Amino acid sequence: TLMAMPLNSIPATATVDALQQEIEAADKVELMADVGLWGGAVPHNTSDGSGLEQLRQLLDSGVFGLKAFLAPLPSDAGYETVTPEQLGRAARVCGDCNKPLLVHSELMSQEQQDNLTDQAYAGRDNGSYEAHIASRPAEWEQAAVDIVCSLADTCHMHVVHLSDAGCLDIIRRTKQRLQKEESGNLTIETCPHYLSIV
Repeated sequence: TLMAMPLNSIPATATVDALQQEIEAADKVELMADVGLWGGAVPHNTSDGSGLEQLRQLLDSGVFGLKAFLAPLPSDAGYETVTPEQLGRAARVCGDCNKPLLVHSELMSQEQQDNLTDQAYAGRDNGSYEAHIASRPAEWEQAAVDIVCSLADTCHMHVVHLSDAGCLDIIRRTKQRLQKEESGNLTIETCPHYLSIV
């Protein structure tokens, strides 16, 4: 089974129309695997009123759930970052529709990211692992994971690509709280290559 991420689609799968285009494109090729599609939570469909109705329609149209980014994305990504408030709105709609919300969890502004990236790579090779680590402080991921955990009693929240072990305490406390309250759902995953990098 292949699971298509909404950011990797052109246009991004953030509307029912974009979802239909993706389905029609898949129908035109001979696939040798099952395909699942995710929808995207973005600013235009997480705003109050008609935006949230668009989000509900997307969830009702067959996507497995939603994916959102709290971290800034390149301007040409075709997909925009949501604020914590917008993420909360998306979580409420996902909860109403009994669908999960996957979150790329880093919380910083574009300016913070640009400044720290410039500092981290100053005088270093673009492929420097040390520079990359210095450009992505653990606090950014921890702040975002804290927000995701605060919404875990709203819908099934899922942290994608967890990289900071310091987040595990936040996650453990949340899972203990949810178990005690007999509510909510929180899952995480990491990338296999993260486990081999020391």
